[in-house]
Amino acid sequence: MALQLACAALVLLLPLGVQLGLRPSTVPRIRALALVGLVAAGASLAADIATGLIADLAAAMLDACFAGAITATVALVVAQRVGTAGGVAFALSWTILVYQPVASAVLDGVPSLVQVAFGAIDYGGVLASHVATASALLAVSLLPIARSRDRALSAGRQPLGTGESISWRRGLLGASLVMLSGTGWLLGVERVLTVASGRTLANALAGMALAATLWIIVEKIAVDRRSPDGLIAGALLGWGAIGAGAPYLSPFALIAVVAAGTAAAVGAVAKGRQRGTGVLRWGAASILVAVVVGSVVTTLLADRFGLAEMATITFTVEQLTATIVVALVAGVGGIACGLLAWGMRQWAIPDSN
Repeated sequence: MALQLACAALVLLLPLGVQLGLRPSTVPRIRALALVGLVAAGASLAADIATGLIADLAAAMLDACFAGAITATVALVVAQRVGTAGGVAFALSWTILVYQPVASAVLDGVPSLVQVAFGAIDYGGVLASHVATASALLAVSLLPIARSRDRALSAGRQPLGTGESISWRRGLLGASLVMLSGTGWLLGVERVLTVASGRTLANALAGMALAATLWIIVEKIAVDRRSPDGLIAGALLGWGAIGAGAPYLSPFALIAVVAAGTAAAVGAVAKGRQRGTGVLRWGAASILVAVVVGSVVTTLLADRFGLAEMATITFTVEQLTATIVVALVAGVGGIACGLLAWGMRQWAIPDSN
């Protein structure tokens, strides 16, 4: 129980870390987004009650914190594009239509529904935390619902879609909070301490720190620029790249997974980010690339189920299939939620945005 509560507290740091890389939010917006997180946590508890999982109260509270932190972060990012009312509408509908079903399929039961249906392994639940989130955000970024103010800001291209540069100190703090949050998530999904927990802890911290550093290096090579918000983005990429098999990665495999996932992701979005593509598009795209590449390398190099031990790439195909299916489902859900957010933005009074 103590482990689960500690991990739950760490996961709640996620929206704080991401906020440090975005435009400052007003107090009313922060209150609204905090309320969104509470509603999502309540929805998670309700789902656990409906499925009988509430008997393990500590685990249910951990799931609630997972849902609350992820949903509040989604609301925070979407609100930068469509205002507070739109961000709230998107996040509330997303947590019910997308996050809860995917999280149940990935995190509930041993083996999970995803493992039974596709043969895929997702130890760290990144199909829920990263793929379901990034796919929905990418779908929203393709909808013509950006405000003129956001387009004007992105024309100048500042870090993370902001209108002002952030300091290296702020970027380092934000990345540190994301690393703590990701570590809490990856440890928490196991529910109890196991013989693999030590490796999970080491891989989580080392992997996210390495990815944050690689973001800065690869972006410098690709487009000759370095910006502090890359530390925050890199930490998120590292989390996604190692999440599927965190306890099964040797030091060599960890470096290979993080390096391949981060380099591919940054390389894919560096020029678009430099041109002024908004945070939704380049951020979501980079996360999806990192998860896909990281998962593929994991299936080839991981202990127990890597290519050297299994002598087949069948598991790689199964892993890719599960990722693609979740991405498509989440993308369709993101379009529906995005249209709802657009309608809410049109209806809301200007001050609420």
